[in-house]
Amino acid sequence: MIDSATVITSDAPEALFSRGIDLMPYSEGTGALIGLLKDEPALVVAPTDMAEIDLVRFVTAVVTWTEIPVVVGLGSEPGAGERAFQALEAGARSILALPFNADQISMAVRQMGFTADSSTVSMRIGPLTLDPQAHRLTVDGNDVNVTPREFELLRYLMRNHPRVVTVEELTQAANIYEDSTDAATRVHLTRLRKKLDGVSIAGGPSVLENVRGLGYRLRG
Repeated sequence: MIDSATVITSDAPEALFSRGIDLMPYSEGTGALIGLLKDEPALVVAPTDMAEIDLVRFVTAVVTWTEIPVVVGLGSEPGAGERAFQALEAGARSILALPFNADQISMAVRQMGFTADSSTVSMRIGPLTLDPQAHRLTVDGNDVNVTPREFELLRYLMRNHPRVVTVEELTQAANIYEDSTDAATRVHLTRLRKKLDGVSIAGGPSVLENVRGLGYRLRG
């Protein structure tokens, strides 16, 4: 994503991250061309008011040098519409009105044929960040050692946030273990909650909430 005064709504980065879409900002067009060759993003959003390089020249360069699809971010400045259509003629894939929100960019990603692999993408809710590939959990930036069972239970809760998940459903989510029973699930959730509380802000509410009679959910 190349920076612009009106390129994105304030809530979009966090919402996109939770959907498996990570934004890499570039301050201007020339730097973006260098960064694209190194970072190889899935797609690039180029606003019509991008700095340092003409939009059409930028799109032409990206299409010529890489296979990265370009989405044109249509701004409201004079001549934006004409530049956007010229960019389409140069090889851009589509036009997205600015500022875009999480739903709009998610749809653009799907239209390009990309999907996020929910089994490997990092997830972040409140102070929790879960990295399935590295099998790493952090709370407010602090590493927390959890067992494989605790990790899977937490991942399931994060995937289903913010709804309350029953113990029975959580047991089914961890049914690869021979001792997967509701009682065992409650024991593991209690241990997980103590670990999360141990690195959370003192005196604050538990990030893993036990909703009495219903199940468990994550705050955030």
